[in-house]
Amino acid sequence: MSKVLKGGDPWMDAYIAQVRKRNADRMSKCHICKGKATTITAIKIPNTSHQFNTIPGIREDILEILLNLKQIIFKTKIKDKISGKLYAEGPGIITANCLQFNNSVEIINPNQYIGTITSNQKIEFDIILESGTGYQLEDQNQQKYKNFLKIDAVFMPVINVNFKVNNKYLRYNDTKESLFLDITTNGSLTPEEALSEAAKELIKWFLDLSNEKIIKLEYSFELKENILVL
Repeated sequence: MSKVLKGGDPWMDAYIAQVRKRNADRMSKCHICKGKATTITAIKIPNTSHQFNTIPGIREDILEILLNLKQIIFKTKIKDKISGKLYAEGPGIITANCLQFNNSVEIINPNQYIGTITSNQKIEFDIILESGTGYQLEDQNQQKYKNFLKIDAVFMPVINVNFKVNNKYLRYNDTKESLFLDITTNGSLTPEEALSEAAKELIKWFLDLSNEKIIKLEYSFELKENILVL
C-alpha cells in the first residue's frame, strides 16, 4: 500500500508515494520509466523521397520539421495504428493544433511549433501514430508504409523519477524500509497511472521467474482517499 503525499500538475513533480515494502525501490529503477506512449512514427509529404529535401514555401527543411513533430505529445487509449492529417494554410505558423484525427486523440501541447509557411499556399501531409515503449530507431531503407518518411520515435512518457529509501530501526534485527517516489510525466499519462503500470509489470516479471504453478490473477489498482490500493 502506498500513500499519496503530494499531488499536482503532471508537468511538475507530481507526487511522492510511500511504499512500506523491503527493496521496493526496484520498481523505480526497473519499470516506472518504461511506460507506454503514442507518438508520430511516419509522415507522407508530397514529392518528397528523403528527409534532406526542402519544401517550397516552408522556411524549415524536412529534417527540422521531423524533429519538431517528435516533440508533440499525444494522449489516447487506442493501441493500434492511428492515421491522421496535417492541414495548414499560409502564410502562417504550423503548430500541433493543425493535426486532425478521426479517432479520439488528445494533443497535450497543441501550441508545439512545427514550421512556418512563407507563401500563400495550402499544405496537407499524412501522418501515422503508433504506440510503444522506449526509443525506436527507424531505418529509412526498410519501408513499413509506402511513400512515408519514418521518424525516430520516443515512447517515453515518464520524464523523471527520483526515489529515496529511509530505514527506521524499530528494535534489534527489525528494520522497516520506506520508499519515497517523486514522479514527473509529460502529461500523456498521470504519475498514478505510471506507478500502477510499473507495479503490474513488476508483479508479472516475478511471477514469470517462479518455478511453481501459479494461477494468473487480474491486478486492479485504484486510488481511494489518496491511498493507492493494490
